Amino acid sequence: VAASDLVTLIVAFELLSLPSIALVGLRQGDRVAIRSAWTFFLASVVSTAITLMGVSLLYGVTGTLDYAGMRHALRTTDMPGSVVAVAVVLTVVGLLFKLGAVPFHVWIPDTYTGSSVMVAGYLSAVSKAAALGAVLILLATALPPAYDTWQPLVAIVAAVTMTIGNLGALRQRDAIGLLAWSSIAQAGFLLAPAAALFAADGLDAPVQYLAVYVLANLVAFAALAVIVRLRGSTTFEDLTGLARTDPWMGIPLGFALLTLAGFPPAVIGLVTKYVVLRPVIDGGHTWLAVVMALNVMLGWAYYLQLIVVLVDRPNGEPYVSPSPPLSVRLAKAMVIVGALALIVLSAWPDLLLSNLP
Repeated sequence: VAASDLVTLIVAFELLSLPSIALVGLRQGDRVAIRSAWTFFLASVVSTAITLMGVSLLYGVTGTLDYAGMRHALRTTDMPGSVVAVAVVLTVVGLLFKLGAVPFHVWIPDTYTGSSVMVAGYLSAVSKAAALGAVLILLATALPPAYDTWQPLVAIVAAVTMTIGNLGALRQRDAIGLLAWSSIAQAGFLLAPAAALFAADGLDAPVQYLAVYVLANLVAFAALAVIVRLRGSTTFEDLTGLARTDPWMGIPLGFALLTLAGFPPAVIGLVTKYVVLRPVIDGGHTWLAVVMALNVMLGWAYYLQLIVVLVDRPNGEPYVSPSPPLSVRLAKAMVIVGALALIVLSAWPDLLLSNLP
């Protein structure tokens, strides 16, 4: 995120991607994990190649890779518009892979389901946060003169990403698969304010949304990691009645899902949905705001479906949780603390929103 030139940015992205690929494939003897790591690697290589082609063209037309120098050159030098447009599009599209945005989204469901649950949580939260910050800084610092080129691209990618992610999540019958497709849809919401980056709150809104998304996602994945350890599965059938049989995991998981959905009583999720929608409307992108509103309602369908599963009557005999090891107890404590933080933020949203840029 702190990169101020494209060389540092590319190297940093590779230092982010390669260890992440290794984490996915660390499950010894697990063919699914190895396949997922290989899929992740191939998608990463392709996106990096696309980015490097764009970077090479930008360097060719501007003579620099420094953000400030690039902005100055694009603003003051007469350059072939078509070359600049191709260079900017290739650079931005390649970087969007790290966010899991369309068209580089297919690796996410395969990778999340093939890796361990906590690695999937890391990729969906920490890795996505770094990618979003880097892309926003690049667009706001280096490429403002090319706004007319990348703004329509970002808007279209955001709209398509949230729609495809939500449609994919609707078909899932496993909680991890649902969160994988959900993270694609959430990438669209994170990216949408960038289409109005220079409107009021255009840069602040995705950061505020990201803070809540990361916390809710980590709570959800941590709860599922505990459930996998104790029950061995996260299918809807195995999660039926979890809020009744294991309320210490079922209720925090449900509240995290309500936050991601932006549905009361998780008020902080609803507030941040409004936060990312406001700059899009202020920027005059009415069609994108309509798509975002429709996708919020589409997201309610599968988030609330899983919550209904959690509060339903359990199938068969009530599940009796065995005495968990210390690591599971610590994970449970983290889930409860994270859920309490979401509840506090829902009661007092200004605790977060007033302390972020």
